[in-house]
Amino acid sequence: MFVASLGWACFYFPFGSAVARLSYDLPFAWRSNIATPEVDLVVIDEKSARALNQPINAPWDRRLHAQLVNTLTKAGVRAILFDLVFDSPSADPKADEEFAQAMHDCGRVFLGAAMRSSPGRQVDEEQLLAPIPLLRHAAAGWGLLVFGPVDPDSGVRRILTGRDPVPSVTWKMARYLGASLLETPDSIHERWLNYYGPAGIMESVGYNEALHANELPPNFFQDKIVIVGGRQTVGNLNQQKDQFFTPYTRWGQPFVAGMEIHATTLLNLIRHDWLERLNPGTEAWVIILYGVFITLLL
Repeated sequence: MFVASLGWACFYFPFGSAVARLSYDLPFAWRSNIATPEVDLVVIDEKSARALNQPINAPWDRRLHAQLVNTLTKAGVRAILFDLVFDSPSADPKADEEFAQAMHDCGRVFLGAAMRSSPGRQVDEEQLLAPIPLLRHAAAGWGLLVFGPVDPDSGVRRILTGRDPVPSVTWKMARYLGASLLETPDSIHERWLNYYGPAGIMESVGYNEALHANELPPNFFQDKIVIVGGRQTVGNLNQQKDQFFTPYTRWGQPFVAGMEIHATTLLNLIRHDWLERLNPGTEAWVIILYGVFITLLL
């Protein structure tokens, strides 16, 4: 009985949170990778920055984003998500206009928003960093990119579907792509990420390569969901660390970029293959019976 009580306490009290995280991570250790043919990643990397004469630690020329959208539109993409935050105008208004026109012509581009916390007198205050009006009105939709509070080990295990009144951009995009989800996220229903494999499992190309789609294999982007972002940072490429722990990281694999987590979230919502916890009553019985079994075995 002591073993069962200890197991129950580990699951329902804070001191056992590390054990609970392990119980989530462990099944991925022996599960095979799952293919993700629906998604392509376009990576903002140093190689592309050098080729395009763009800065590493500052926003890129939005004319390039306009050119990329036009290229992907011609290539027949299903939808595009920018894992970047365009919350301030460019120094050159014409660049914003070109980007907005490209998104309008495509009709399938989604943009992200972020949250900025600032200390208040009693509680921290949060400010929504939304895309500028010109861009968000041209996009097919926009929503939050944040993952919510990450776990103490920098892991992302839960699917955050947004904060009132703004849903996550992956939620909005999944609905646009035909997923049978509510118009607004159900805050009561808790969903857990079903990772399809370790970092790098999703097909990706550099930003500069994507601009020359005609040099890629035929139909590379045809009917694909394309996510554009950086592997190291989010927003302006230097706002914050964008590398996260996954179940595979525990077993020696690299940390995963935020854009890959967005891709995983989006596919989970479209495929309806996210993970769920057992209800508390069932969990309690499983722990008790397992504890009794271990006791008898010993």
